[in-house]
Amino acid sequence: MNPGDKREMRHRLLVASPMLMDPNFYRAVVFVLEHNDEGTIGLVLNDPSDVILDEVLDGWGPLGGLPGVVFCGGPVETESVIALGRSIGADDEFYGFQPLVHGYGLVDLDVSPDDFAGQVDDVRLYVGYAGWGAGQLEEEITEGAWIVLDAELGDLTAVKPQQLWSRVLGRQGGPYTQVALHTDEPWLN
Repeated sequence: MNPGDKREMRHRLLVASPMLMDPNFYRAVVFVLEHNDEGTIGLVLNDPSDVILDEVLDGWGPLGGLPGVVFCGGPVETESVIALGRSIGADDEFYGFQPLVHGYGLVDLDVSPDDFAGQVDDVRLYVGYAGWGAGQLEEEITEGAWIVLDAELGDLTAVKPQQLWSRVLGRQGGPYTQVALHTDEPWLN
C-alpha cells in the first residue's frame, strides 16, 4: 500500500508495531475514520475504560454491545465523544446513522436512543480520538510505527478488545504471527 494514497487508508486499521512505545498507542488498534490532505482521524478500538455506557448516556445501554463500557478513543480532544454502532436492518442509511464499513457507522448521539431501536445495536462510545496532522501518519508508517491492515467484521466491536491487537496480527500469518505472540516480558517465558 502506498501511504500517500488517501483513499486506501480510510476505514482501515492501524495496528501499532511493537516498536511504538508511546503509552497512548502501545499495542493499539486504530480504526481510521477519515484520512485526507489535512490529516487523519481515528479511534483506538482496544482501550476500554471502567465506565459503564448506560451510566454516562441514559437510555443507550440497551443498544450497547459487550463489554458495555465507554472506550478511550485517543488522546486528542478528550472532551469529545464519538459513537459507533452497527445497522441491524437491511437499510444502513437512515437519520442519525452515517455508514462506514461492514454495516458499522457513526451514530448521532443527539438523536434519541428510542429512535434507533430495531435499527442499531453494538453501540460503542469513544471519548477522544487519535489524530495526525498532514503527512504525519505517512511518516510514522514509513518509519515502521504502524501496520496498515483491512478491518474485518467484528473488529470494530470486539467483545474482548484487549485481545484485538494479537488477534488482528495473528490472522495475517507469516511474520505477523510471531509479532502477535510477542509478550511484554519475554524474560518470563
